[in-house]
Amino acid sequence: MLETERLLLRRPNASDFSAWTAFLSDAEVTRFIGGPQDTAGAWRNLCLFAGAWSVQGYSNFSVVEKATGQ
Repeated sequence: MLETERLLLRRPNASDFSAWTAFLSDAEVTRFIGGPQDTAGAWRNLCLFAGAWSVQGYSNFSVVEKATGQ
C-alpha cells in the first residue's frame, strides 16, 4: 500500500467491483486499453489484478481518494 496526502493506492479487492465495472464500461475511458468490457469481463479483469498480487507480489493498484473514500 502506498499513501499520499490525498490518495491511497492499495491492492484491488471485491469492494472495488462496482467502480471498476463503471470504469470499464465507458468507451471513452477504455479506448486505449482495449475498449469497454461487460460485467463478466470486468470481474475477470479485477480477479486477474488481485491474483497477480498473490502470484507476483505486484500488479495494478486501486486508487482511493481519502477525502471521499471513492
